[in-house]
Amino acid sequence: MDTANGAVTVEAGSTIAVEDVASLTDADDNDISIHTTAGDIEVHVMDAQTSGDVTLTADTGKIADGTVAESENIVGDSAVLTARDGIGAPGTGNLNLALTSSLSATNTGETGDIVVYQMAAGGDLSLDAVQSNLLGSGNITLVIENGTLTVVSPGVSVAGTGSVLLQAEGDGKDITIHTDLVSSGGTVTVISDGGSVTMAEGTTLQTDGRAIDVQADANVVLGRLDARAAADRTSPVDWTISLPGVRWV
Repeated sequence: MDTANGAVTVEAGSTIAVEDVASLTDADDNDISIHTTAGDIEVHVMDAQTSGDVTLTADTGKIADGTVAESENIVGDSAVLTARDGIGAPGTGNLNLALTSSLSATNTGETGDIVVYQMAAGGDLSLDAVQSNLLGSGNITLVIENGTLTVVSPGVSVAGTGSVLLQAEGDGKDITIHTDLVSSGGTVTVISDGGSVTMAEGTTLQTDGRAIDVQADANVVLGRLDARAAADRTSPVDWTISLPGVRWV
């Protein structure tokens, strides 16, 4: 389904297969919104071009990659993705994006990962993502192929047992963290393969007694790393870490 000019809105009560939904005019008002109250959203191709926004909501299901090929599933300016049973999946099931500005992703259920891949055609990306279910086991994984990644409010968090992995690929492609990254039951990993990792002053990477791993090809500027068990945070602890070549802010 293509539209010459104007927004596209789809409401349904069952699984939706989005095989080809596209805006033929690159304009800010030409947004695409798809919502199902029951079932999944299977995304083949959604193209809002570089100016239109994409909103996908699966109240009781998942948002899935409907293709075998590793090509863009969603093209647009920004995307807001909300599901109960996951957004993308590990391996070839990851949701492939080409967004020009931002991604906000939320999974509300006990199962399902958030696994998204920002392809080179999209470039730089701002991110916030949450696994909100206290009983959930899902992870958050975002890889950006050739762009800088900026974590913005309300941050990246896992309320259940899942882990967080953020990775930027490409020479000089940095990760900048402006707000907290928290996993209540898993690990937190931040990797810049060809650039730097910078935490803004006052930001925290936090786990509940699990590992925190920060890697960069260039510089690492750290805020606060807190890998204490939750029970240990009830009492103040004085501690000192010495890491040559690492600047703390």
